[in-house]
Amino acid sequence: MYKITNGQKRKLYSGLLKFGIIMVLLLLYMWANECKSKASESTANDYKEPKMIRTTCYLPTGNPCATGVMPQEGITVAGKREWFGMTCILYQVKKDGSLGKMIGMYEVQDTGGYYIRNGLRIDVYRSNMKRAKAWIKKYGDYTYMQLLKSKG
Repeated sequence: MYKITNGQKRKLYSGLLKFGIIMVLLLLYMWANECKSKASESTANDYKEPKMIRTTCYLPTGNPCATGVMPQEGITVAGKREWFGMTCILYQVKKDGSLGKMIGMYEVQDTGGYYIRNGLRIDVYRSNMKRAKAWIKKYGDYTYMQLLKSKG
């Protein structure tokens, strides 16, 4: 019978650990690329009918939106640049996950971080933290969104 020494065990464990780390990094790399490809596929056509999307709130910075206008509560939503000027209709998500009542109509006037720029999330402008917390409490982290081309 072959006997394994402590030095050989250490080498084996070290090799397995390195292999495990490499596999985790490879999986993370593959996952990140998949997220990027899915994000780039998100277009306005995907939202002709209401579709669920992660919805967050953002607060005043004192700066104008990416479109040049100052953000206004009840009007401004941040999303993909390709969506600028489109009407964004938001709907509640019922407890069972289905489409609920209409929340309101907004205009995509701004953009934001990676997830917002790539159409994986939208940001609703709120004038202060109290109002942002009230939004999240009332509507949660997800809404249904529908995009329409519009003027004015």
